Amino acid sequence: MQAQDTLIIWSYEVPYLAKVFKDHDITTYHIDRADDDFTGTYADETRVWDFPTEVVDEMGGDKEQLQRLLDTLAPTKFADPENMASAAA
Repeated sequence: MQAQDTLIIWSYEVPYLAKVFKDHDITTYHIDRADDDFTGTYADETRVWDFPTEVVDEMGGDKEQLQRLLDTLAPTKFADPENMASAAA
């Protein structure tokens, strides 16, 4: 199956590459880190998520759904507000 879309999604300053596959009523995401400068991330190894396409549509589409999921599931050192402030300085 060939990816129908490829997205870059940022979560806590870490870029993730998401390949989107749609097959009937299922949307599948393959999540990888998008830049080798960022190691030790949630997607050092490819993560695969399957969702009913109806749920993806209700959440606002692929990009919005992925952004929310990565912000929730992919914590990094930047997720701590204290670290985020020092990283921005």
